[in-house]
Amino acid sequence: MTAFDYCIDKKEALEAFERLSRMLPESMERQAKRSYHLGLTLDRLGRSDEAVAAYDRALALYEEVLQRNPREAKSWLGKGFVLQELGRTAEALAAYEEALRLDPDHRWAASNKAGVLAKLLRYREALTAYDYACQLQPENARLVLQKSCVLVDLGRYSEALGTLLQALRLHWRAASSPSSLLPLETEQQPILRQRAEKERAACQRRLRRHPDDRQTLYQQALLLSGLGRGEEALAVYERLALAVPGDPVPRCCQILLLALLGRLDEASERYEELRTLQQQPASADKHLRALFGPMFSRLLALIR
Repeated sequence: MTAFDYCIDKKEALEAFERLSRMLPESMERQAKRSYHLGLTLDRLGRSDEAVAAYDRALALYEEVLQRNPREAKSWLGKGFVLQELGRTAEALAAYEEALRLDPDHRWAASNKAGVLAKLLRYREALTAYDYACQLQPENARLVLQKSCVLVDLGRYSEALGTLLQALRLHWRAASSPSSLLPLETEQQPILRQRAEKERAACQRRLRRHPDDRQTLYQQALLLSGLGRGEEALAVYERLALAVPGDPVPRCCQILLLALLGRLDEASERYEELRTLQQQPASADKHLRALFGPMFSRLLALIR
């Protein structure tokens, strides 16, 4: 967390860093860390050229520190942070791996390594890295949620649901009692909401002509969940599940929506039922990917 996070006014954030610069001891590592956080603040102010200059200075300082003491794990971690902000992702990964080699229990190096591997689309390696990171931070709901995202990217939807339920339990244990995490109508941009309502009306017209059109039913449920109308979406998925009892896809969708509505016990019961099915969702199922995607984006924004 930077000084930016404590200041409502953006100019106050920069002034805070200047005061901090005068107060902190002038060790090289302190200077590197300060330059990195200054870069983050400048980035958020939209001053990208100045931010890059701050990151470059931080990187030069970390490299000098590591020349003097290459066995300092926290300096490798700091170097990784800076490289990541500069978009040098493969080099950041190498820095995190070196930090972990020096200190295998370094939780931030482990979690950042996993995140970088996912960013590089190396999902199988990322999953292994997230497993290790979750061992070091078993109560970190966001980390467990990120692992669930990787399972979705691998098409392992049933496992992703189980991991998602675990993440939500951790989140609500630390935050408050379960409540709906679906988007509220007031949070949505009017133009997007109008477009979704227009598409939903088109779905309803198609369903009047072809009541059992599964593709249209899935689209309707997806639109309803995006509009925050989870109970209505659940009813559509229930209709789909009853039409083809052996199809795991509507069951997966129901579990996800129940969890997001705060009905975690029901979601867990349905998940245990799903696990007894021999058939699992196909890894290429477009509807599950379309449903999981925006929901994960929202959850990652909400769960810290």
